[in-house]
Amino acid sequence: MKYNNPPIDPAVIHLRIKTLVEFNGTIPWVAGVCGIQKNTLESVLSGKNLPSAMTLACLSRGLSVSVDWLLFGEQTNG
Repeated sequence: MKYNNPPIDPAVIHLRIKTLVEFNGTIPWVAGVCGIQKNTLESVLSGKNLPSAMTLACLSRGLSVSVDWLLFGEQTNG
């Protein structure tokens, strides 16, 4: 069986996270609300690192967006 999954573009993931931070406030505020270290968020925003699964989960919960949206730009129902 062949699956046709589009590639995941790290630059787009960074852009979505950057947009969320800019919309919601400052880097320190977003990091605090999401329960992640400020330097972790900064390294993701700079493009130095991709977010870990834990960072994605914290961003998702803290900013009320789905992990699917962060990764793929798709919002899940429910």
